[in-house]
Amino acid sequence: MKKKLSFVAKNYKPNNKIIFIAGTCRSGKTTLGQILSSGKYCGLNEEEYILQKFNLLYQQEIGMRDYLQEIFEYHIDEIYHDVILCRNANFRKNDLSSIYKNTLKSELKYRMNLDGVRDATEYNKKFKFKLIQILTESVDINNLFKNMKCKPLGVLNIIGHYNQVSTEIANKKWFLSKNFKGSNLFLATREYKINKSKYYLPWWVKNGDEEYFLDLNLFSRGLYYWYVINKRIMLSKNTSTKYKTYNIFYDDIKHDTNIIKSLMSEYKIKSTSLTKKLLNGIVSRSNANHFYPHRADRDLLDKCQKLYIDLMLYKYEI
Repeated sequence: MKKKLSFVAKNYKPNNKIIFIAGTCRSGKTTLGQILSSGKYCGLNEEEYILQKFNLLYQQEIGMRDYLQEIFEYHIDEIYHDVILCRNANFRKNDLSSIYKNTLKSELKYRMNLDGVRDATEYNKKFKFKLIQILTESVDINNLFKNMKCKPLGVLNIIGHYNQVSTEIANKKWFLSKNFKGSNLFLATREYKINKSKYYLPWWVKNGDEEYFLDLNLFSRGLYYWYVINKRIMLSKNTSTKYKTYNIFYDDIKHDTNIIKSLMSEYKIKSTSLTKKLLNGIVSRSNANHFYPHRADRDLLDKCQKLYIDLMLYKYEI
């Protein structure tokens, strides 16, 4: 009998400290990630789409779960050390996700002089480095985490307001019908045929909702997306005692930065001068006026409003 392949060394005991930030597109994940990663000995890795694809397969392919969980863990371990070593980082100064906005120059200089994974491992032992990893649409992610050797420090589900998220999605025109006829914008798709037309609808369009979804305007499609993802987040349970899952509301942190400060204290992240600058930036957005001139599907809008209230009732009070 052939021996089963293993993608994670059996005697390997990772000491990685990772905070995952999950949520829909345009929900505030990057903003929260930048602030947390501005602390000492922290690094941010933006949306790593292969991780989300592993998670979607993990939820669907029960027979492959052992392999997918090991590959996920191996890849996140590789990311962890690469971020410490500043490999595969985007150093363009005009990039909104630039590492220069989140990391002190003195720390960058120190890390860029490190050489290889062994140095990164020693750096981690000395400074207890924390990786902030952003995930998109990663519903039911706790199912995958529960069997990992290295449990997360925490999982933060950031929830943007349904009107704001849907407006930004509509303005970006991601959910145009032509994008469903052949596009690589989505993590995973399912084929759907109607009136001799073939569509490749995103994985989050539920079976039976295809025609209903395609009949919605762009804003209402954004509402549908927001509702389906956040409904799954609400129903997802974290049964592990090793880490906590928090629901963080973007509207809340815009008006009360003490929520972020409490998170940094819990995860033992020491703030820097960059942290203060980023916190001031988010406060400046709290008074911005937002207008939603789009016509919305009334029933869908009511469902989003009710779910938002329900999520607020069940949120963790930090």
